[in-house]
Parts: sequence; C-alpha cells; structure tokens
Amino acid sequence: MHYYVMPKFPYTVVYQRRAEDIVEIVAVAHHKRQSKYWVVDADTAGPRP
Repeated sequence: MHYYVMPKFPYTVVYQRRAEDIVEIVAVAHHKRQSKYWVVDADTAGPRP
C-alpha cells in the first residue's frame, strides 16, 4: 500500500499498484476524522463495487 498526502487539501489517498498502468484507490481519508475509521479487515471485507 502507498499513501499520498494531498498538500492543499486535508486528505490522504491510500492506493496500491496492480500493474504498471493500473492503480487501485483503496481509501480517501479526511485528516479531521477519527484515525483509522475507514480501515476494513481484508479477511472480512466483501467484494468492492
């Protein structure tokens, strides 16, 4: 997983590279929200839409 903190906005984007030309956005987290409120256990998570 990789993280990108947006410099002008209070967000962090969590992403992973699937292939050279494919990037999957895993989460977008607002810095003012509870920490880890968006974390999902990969073992119990269902399919993504």
